[in-house]
Amino acid sequence: MLQAIRDVTRGWVAYVIVAVLIVPFALFGVYNYFTGGSNPPIAKVEGREITRQQLDQAVQQQRQRLRRMLGEQYDPAMFEGEALRRQALEELINSTVVDAFAEREGLRLTDEGLREYISQQAAFQVEGEFSAERYQTVLRQSGLTPDRYEAQLRRQYAASQLPQAVSTSAVVTDEELARFVALQRQQRDVAILRVPRQAFGEAFTADEETLRDYYQSHKDRWRRPEQVKLAFIELSREQLLAQADVDAEAVRERYESLKDTRFTQGGERRVRHILLEAPSDADEATVAAARDKLAEVRSRIVSDELDFAAAAEEFSQDPATADEGGSMGWVARGDLPEALEGPAFDLEAGEISEPVRSDFGWHLVMVADVRDQAVEPFEDVRDELRQELAGEEVENRFYELSNELANLAYENPDSLQPAADALDQVISRTDWISRDGADSGVASEQAVLEAAFSEEVLGERRNSEAIDLGDDRVVVVRVADHRPATIREFEAVREEVRADWLAERTAEKARERGSELQEALAEGGEPQQLAGDGPVAFQAYGWIGRDGGDVPGPIREKAFRMPRPDEDAARQVAGLALPDGSYAVVILRGVRDGKLSDVADEERQQLRSRLRQLDAAGSRQALVQSLRADADVTIYEDRL
Repeated sequence: MLQAIRDVTRGWVAYVIVAVLIVPFALFGVYNYFTGGSNPPIAKVEGREITRQQLDQAVQQQRQRLRRMLGEQYDPAMFEGEALRRQALEELINSTVVDAFAEREGLRLTDEGLREYISQQAAFQVEGEFSAERYQTVLRQSGLTPDRYEAQLRRQYAASQLPQAVSTSAVVTDEELARFVALQRQQRDVAILRVPRQAFGEAFTADEETLRDYYQSHKDRWRRPEQVKLAFIELSREQLLAQADVDAEAVRERYESLKDTRFTQGGERRVRHILLEAPSDADEATVAAARDKLAEVRSRIVSDELDFAAAAEEFSQDPATADEGGSMGWVARGDLPEALEGPAFDLEAGEISEPVRSDFGWHLVMVADVRDQAVEPFEDVRDELRQELAGEEVENRFYELSNELANLAYENPDSLQPAADALDQVISRTDWISRDGADSGVASEQAVLEAAFSEEVLGERRNSEAIDLGDDRVVVVRVADHRPATIREFEAVREEVRADWLAERTAEKARERGSELQEALAEGGEPQQLAGDGPVAFQAYGWIGRDGGDVPGPIREKAFRMPRPDEDAARQVAGLALPDGSYAVVILRGVRDGKLSDVADEERQQLRSRLRQLDAAGSRQALVQSLRADADVTIYEDRL
């Protein structure tokens, strides 16, 4: 195709095409010069830019954290608008302020500290030992190079040094601990009068006109956000691994090549040696004298005139082992110089070699003990090796298919079917999703949501570019269906309108009855008598702690915010609208503080540690605020 274009774009045709293309490209460049492109900076901190994309990612991460924390109680509508976005921006700014301070003050992680940290990470270890091969593999799978990963570690460490130093300075006195226990273990004597909303349901009826009026005045409650259904093709390394077909003979060959090293355990030798120095540049007389001397020592050991360890202490010229009876400890193949490895692994336990020459001199080698050698059977490691071979096969295959998917999606922008047919992939679909996305899956990815609601994908109904989701996952999406933001028709939500209208009326009635009860209690009325036989219920919880036990959270929180009863008021009373629309009159009848003397020593230390952590968190926050006050921060409000 490219050759065909070249063939027809010669001479004056080429000049016309170039002239036509210059204008839009020039205008595009001017536009981007003034607007900053599609990813402009929305803030600048000490000369460092925070981009809109960074902020979008931070907001999405905040939403995902809130989903995990709140579970089924999560309501996307609660976290719309500017508040969440502003909070995410503040966190990005604070983080950048600390990073800039650390760089300015020269706070850094030394090369030795970096090596120690990396070597201790379990993800980079094989059988408890750091593996350079494993290190490279894990980083490659995460889309990182060693240089980039190590630079990230250095930045993170530098930025954490000062807050950590502030944290470790936190001290908790006995008086502070006592005050904390007094509040944390405080108990309160609580009772309530509860007015259920449902008790007033029969008092209200609504005709069609009333419901329509209510619907008109509360239309936003039934607003449905803009939504799309997506079709997508996803490629993943995990998917290709499951499909990989590895030849059984290749697995066997891999095993045979690794059997003597990776799959052989034991076989180590506990070795002693005696060294008489005779450097490689020594003259022949010196070399011969050392050998003859060592042969004499060997003869005395073999005849039991000398013990090997004693002989090493007396004659060996190796300062590292002579005082240890010549012990070199347990060694495996590859641990010793080549000249010593032969006798060390050829001799049986208790045998002594003839004098052996090395670059340092003449050695006697004794094998003191031998560990039994065990070879893992092929059947035990077959699956592991098959996975490794599959991984190697998939490594290149994944990137080949990813590029092919990207090309096919671009060349056939109006459908995913050609790409699915060519790559033998399934086109999957999502349910309706808004810009908030889903809780899991492809539709929970911020990059996917940005593409799905972009002008190219939503407006022009074209395939997206190949989107890298990390962890060796790539996806191409297109909009399969779309419905704009709209307010649902009254007929579709009539029963919801009726339920909301009734809930408001009955909740208001419950609040009015609760206020009457509150006044009656303030005038000295008795709760049990005020409850009577009607819908109002009296419940005494007795002494409760801050954990509350079976006491509903809103009631417990209200009770612990109320002032203490005193001589003028033997009890305190407060009203509380409950989440279901019912109303509670909370009665606080007494308060007793926790005592430090009641806390066991071990728990006391735990509480002290917890207080220290709280104090440290406050100190870190104060530090960030102080740095922020002195920092040069610019926020481009018009770009948020």
